[in-house]
Amino acid sequence: MIKFTLQDDEIAKEIDTKFVYVDLFTGDKGNVIFKGFKGDRRAFAKHIGYDFYPTSLFINEKKEIVNVTPGAREQDFFINVLNYVSTKQYLSMEFETYLDNLDLERDD
Repeated sequence: MIKFTLQDDEIAKEIDTKFVYVDLFTGDKGNVIFKGFKGDRRAFAKHIGYDFYPTSLFINEKKEIVNVTPGAREQDFFINVLNYVSTKQYLSMEFETYLDNLDLERDD
């Protein structure tokens, strides 16, 4: 995902301007400290319920996980995820509804 999706110019710009990107590859060494959790990267992945790589977590300023996107994603899909999170659409609708609304806008 890093090689194909995250190196896309539009996605890189969106991440650089609206997000703090942290890569927590579960095979790397090092500890994670997050909301009372302290342990290695694999234990953190298990702790949050997403024990596979890649998984994109979006955490707000209150340290709440507001969106989880498991698996490698194509650029077109991932830019929609970034827009959904950066505009805080997760507060009013599920991601699938957001995508459906985008499809309706495109059909108009």
